[in-house]
Amino acid sequence: MDKETLIANYFSDQLSAEGQSQLEALLEKDPAFREQFQFEKDVRAVVVSEERRQLKAKLKGFEEGLEVPKLHSFPWKYVSIAAAFVVLISTAWWAFLRQGDPDLKAVYDTYYEAYPNTVFPITRSAETESIKHRAFSAYELGDMEKAIPLFKMLQASEEDAAIDFYLAQAYLKIGEVTKAMDSFQQFSQTKGPYQDKAKWYLALAYLQKGDQEAASEILNTIVRQGGYKAQAAKEILETWE
Repeated sequence: MDKETLIANYFSDQLSAEGQSQLEALLEKDPAFREQFQFEKDVRAVVVSEERRQLKAKLKGFEEGLEVPKLHSFPWKYVSIAAAFVVLISTAWWAFLRQGDPDLKAVYDTYYEAYPNTVFPITRSAETESIKHRAFSAYELGDMEKAIPLFKMLQASEEDAAIDFYLAQAYLKIGEVTKAMDSFQQFSQTKGPYQDKAKWYLALAYLQKGDQEAASEILNTIVRQGGYKAQAAKEILETWE
């Protein structure tokens, strides 16, 4: 498989197991390919940022479009009809905000981004075949199905908060929301390097589950404390005002 197809399949989640192995090998051995791959990731990050801006504008526009004409513009005989219309629109708008699909899922898809690997740099070394190297390499490639059992093996052999955190990340990525939330909940209540980050991902997990109230409570805490992703949390909350 040529290099361009490998990259395209990776970002479209269509990479086979054989392709993943080929991609991983190229990232380790081919500096030019690694640079091209990183450039593609950076470009996509910019695109995601623009999509977030557009989503915010779209939701604001939708809200403004539901503004009800002032009652004085109606003849008096239509006041009761206008009042009923207000109730109907208000109820529909509230239901729209509360439902998990498509609004909360759209917000989750726009703001979700797996936390980057910052604890185990993937380089060509003697540790290439170690479990930790294989786990984080799979994580960086987005192959969470492969990363999860490796992280669990590491959990059984060493106590490391980073392993627990990245395992929770992997669970969230594949939709195992409850497992991810259990871990993020513990991290969010324990002082340490992952406390603020866990709050953000716990809020995202609630979005994925369609629980706006719980997500809003955590997002407000993030904004109030000025924690990790405080600006993004503020943007989400503003779309719900």
